[in-house]
Amino acid sequence: PLTANAFMVRRLEPKDLPHQFGGSPEEVGRNLDSLTKANRYFGGVRSLARPLHRLLLRHRGRPVRLLDVGCGRAEAARRHVEWARAQAIDLRVTVVDRDADVIAHARRGCQGYPEIRIVRGDALGLPFRPGAFDYVSASMLLHYFGTEEAAGIVRGWAALAGRAVIVSDVRRHWFPCAAISVLSRLSG
Repeated sequence: PLTANAFMVRRLEPKDLPHQFGGSPEEVGRNLDSLTKANRYFGGVRSLARPLHRLLLRHRGRPVRLLDVGCGRAEAARRHVEWARAQAIDLRVTVVDRDADVIAHARRGCQGYPEIRIVRGDALGLPFRPGAFDYVSASMLLHYFGTEEAAGIVRGWAALAGRAVIVSDVRRHWFPCAAISVLSRLSG
């Protein structure tokens, strides 16, 4: 059974909706660079990798299909593939993002990773058949949706995942928002 977790406690205001990258490809790249740094410093990829990698260890000797929703530069997908290569696990990752410029950056970052397939799509209506993947993962995405909408999204992902859905996200709270605001001003 799926339940709404404590981190989804209120409907977010329009200012909290997902980033609209827009702008030039260079601006999109700078935004993605900032998100990559934030994930590195605050453990965005690590918090997802730990439970996922424990699950993947069960699959040596057979291919594993992973869907990563909201891929950004596909940094998480590359890290998962590098780890799987070292563990002799045949991991195939499909990454999805709705923004065309983000997809273009992900494609450039995934050259040399034939295990990664990049697809443009929306988390609200993914173009895959039920059970198409063993696992579905998402990092720092669900906090942009209200409780009911997020629960519906996760139910949709559960239909795609034959084994599990792994989500890493944040709890919206005034202190991190204030800290990010101050750090943004200080760092430019």
